[in-house]
Amino acid sequence: MLTPQTMCKCSALLLALQFGAMPSVFAQSMHDISLTPWFYLNGGIGAESQTAMLAQRDAYNLRLTFAEAGTGAYLAGVSVSIEPVGSGSLLGPYADCGPLFYVHLQPGNYRVTASYQGSAQTRAIHIGQHAVDNVMYWPHG
Repeated sequence: MLTPQTMCKCSALLLALQFGAMPSVFAQSMHDISLTPWFYLNGGIGAESQTAMLAQRDAYNLRLTFAEAGTGAYLAGVSVSIEPVGSGSLLGPYADCGPLFYVHLQPGNYRVTASYQGSAQTRAIHIGQHAVDNVMYWPHG
């Protein structure tokens, strides 16, 4: 007989197997959504990864893109931290992010800080009914 605890373990195993069979962009970056009220997806290096990320974008209400100013060339290797305003709890930091970084957050106000090659940028972000797309640009290295 399957107990609720056994069923939960089986479900977790099936999810792990499912993500293990998917491209590495999902397996390496997706949080266990049953454990947290937020989850994220990171990737976008190469055409295949960009296509996979774009196919999933509607599941995320904060979509960050990291690029070089002037050229628009995508940047990877960005460190990202997200702080819910007023809570004091920090999500992250997440290293080696980009060029696309998608997050699903609870509605509210957040302070998003992204650092690339020693230069940090902070944005005040409000998550409401509609998704927020934000591009962060850094000067050419």
